[in-house]
Amino acid sequence: MSKKKKPVNSYKCQKEAIAQQRNIFLRKLHTILMGLGKGDTYKLLSESFKERLFMCRYNTLQIVADDSCHISPELLNTGRDIFMSIYHKDYIQFQNPEYEITIGDYFEIFLSFIYMIENEDSKKKFKETSILEHEFEDFISDKPGNGQNGMQLQSVQILIECVSYLCYEANTFERLLWINEKPIVNNKTLKLHNTIIIHQTIPETRTFVIDQKKRTGYRLGWAKPFGTEVWPTITPGKLGLKCGLADLPIEVYIQTHAINRLTERIDTIPLGLIQMLLVTAFLNPKIIHYKGRILIEFAINRIKVGYLLCSIVEGALLIKTFLLVTNSDTPEADKLEELTGLNKADKSYLALDKLSSFYSEDFAGNESVCRLFKKIGCGKLTELKTIAPILTDKTDIQSTANLIEHYLHKYDEQEIPSDSPMSC
Repeated sequence: MSKKKKPVNSYKCQKEAIAQQRNIFLRKLHTILMGLGKGDTYKLLSESFKERLFMCRYNTLQIVADDSCHISPELLNTGRDIFMSIYHKDYIQFQNPEYEITIGDYFEIFLSFIYMIENEDSKKKFKETSILEHEFEDFISDKPGNGQNGMQLQSVQILIECVSYLCYEANTFERLLWINEKPIVNNKTLKLHNTIIIHQTIPETRTFVIDQKKRTGYRLGWAKPFGTEVWPTITPGKLGLKCGLADLPIEVYIQTHAINRLTERIDTIPLGLIQMLLVTAFLNPKIIHYKGRILIEFAINRIKVGYLLCSIVEGALLIKTFLLVTNSDTPEADKLEELTGLNKADKSYLALDKLSSFYSEDFAGNESVCRLFKKIGCGKLTELKTIAPILTDKTDIQSTANLIEHYLHKYDEQEIPSDSPMSC
């Protein structure tokens, strides 16, 4: 008869797992203290100190959504995966002494250690804390001018940027997401928990009547980490309008049609990031009047890529649509048509009505096409792939510049104005 297998002792397994975690934690702590301390300070730690430190250590940072945020589990899990990849693989660089440490080890091990030696209760219980506090005074948060205070800010900033990308992905004009870091101490275990919570703010909505049709407008805004809200305003005077209330700020709204055109034409970045760029466009607006209409420049990394067509409607500035610089009725598009004869249908065929086309591999190397776009006033568009590579989530395998050149050469040279870049 075969022998019966002994039942697994779950308590024993759990105890062994904790012992293994403790050994890894203390081994990393030893290495970190050797790297950042002035000597082998690890030998100063009593067994009771190490045990208390391990039991009260920071847990791995967690990302959770507030109950009011309706973020899909898939998106939240994707954000967590990206977050944890950065958390465990990216390093914080120390200058004095020269040393590097992963963000995860910094938060879970080193900050737990710093919290321990700063804690008043620990100072009473463990005599080594006074020596350790002096040894690591450059890292104590309340010491002015210590030179290392920026390390924690740097690490928090990296994590905030990481989670902010999740907010960019999930943001809509109907809601603004923002994050808050919340350190929590469990009163029973005294264990430290660091949690990044995603919250949301709902912008105001208004109904505008345009051409006897009702249009929904969303208040343009942005929520920064920790809940700082930005709601742009503009004065009629800045728009070049003369009236008795020219200096009275008015709110900015955007209608659904404009949102649809933005996502259709700026097809290289998430809607949430587009939203942030819109707010940025109104912080120091560049306004032109063209063909009797108000156009406000829209830029990515300081490269003008289009215009926001706006009107004052019912006491507010309403963004009615978005025009890429190559769309009809912009100064650049009219110049392009004048030089080449390209009309709306031609530009649609060449995909010049989508920003992703300008990320084509062959743009920068095609001198004649670059010369053409420089002449119409948007030469920087051909440098987008170099200047703003991180913004694209699409790869245009089409040779857009070569296609443009071939398409234009179909015309007889006599049909192209003599000053056209393509005529040389």
